[in-house]
Amino acid sequence: MDPIAAGARGLAQLIAGRGPAAPLGTAKAVNTVLITQAKRARNLIPRLTELDVDLSEVRVGAVSRADWLDGASSAAQRTIGDVSGLPEVPLVPLIYSFMARNVMGQYEPITDTIMLVSPNLYHFEREYGLEREELALWTAAHEFTHAAQYRVAPWIQETLAGYVISGVNKGDKKATENINALMSLLEGHAEYIMNTVPHRIVPSRRRLDMSMLDRRNRRSRLQHVFECFGLNSKAEQYQQGRAFVQAVVAQVGLHGLNQVWEKSENAPTLYEIYRPSLWVERVVYGASEEEAAENSQGSQGVAQ
Repeated sequence: MDPIAAGARGLAQLIAGRGPAAPLGTAKAVNTVLITQAKRARNLIPRLTELDVDLSEVRVGAVSRADWLDGASSAAQRTIGDVSGLPEVPLVPLIYSFMARNVMGQYEPITDTIMLVSPNLYHFEREYGLEREELALWTAAHEFTHAAQYRVAPWIQETLAGYVISGVNKGDKKATENINALMSLLEGHAEYIMNTVPHRIVPSRRRLDMSMLDRRNRRSRLQHVFECFGLNSKAEQYQQGRAFVQAVVAQVGLHGLNQVWEKSENAPTLYEIYRPSLWVERVVYGASEEEAAENSQGSQGVAQ
């Protein structure tokens, strides 16, 4: 077993645990709902994103925390390579252990698989008194949006892997900044799309969104661990990325936003994530970075 997976699994036993215990019948019912609602979400995403994408071959599984840990850590090992000699490595399994306790879904592009973490979704459902079917569909919509991103923009996987290798293996601060920018885009776009699922399909969408926001704001320990790597917390990536996407869509619609997927050069910089109008000027209207900055001086569309 690779060092990341071995270390993460050991810590997961102490920190993450198995999750809330559910009666066998309930656990099976949760898994059935997750898979059924994921199939519904699959069919919604091409229309909601306005992307010409086929998601029919994306695999979906309802998994345990340990299953998620195995899949995620193996993917990280394939991306980063051998990190056993790095002094930062003890933090890597620590991050994965905390994530195993909190993550509800993840799309893994290498295996083209969506993992829906049953015990964590069950815990979230019980903690906030949410509708199981609606939570399952809403969560799956987020992950299928990620699947759509990677399908229409094959450059994402290689580009992100390059940033991670440079940031983790070489301590490149610019690469870390690029990771923050790209992850903010990906997470913000998925956040935006999942919250455009029609109200008739997810009547409690507003409640789900507010519950998720409350949950993220309470996860301070994980945020501190991310900061040790110079990475923005996932909560910040969701929040600022969503604000970026909302601002761009307000200016140029989804058609304009979707130009971001055409090539890696169209990805926003971290500076642009906080100033969406600069990205619109550069990518949609073809201005140079210098011209975009000049054109947006004093613009009310610049995010603060």
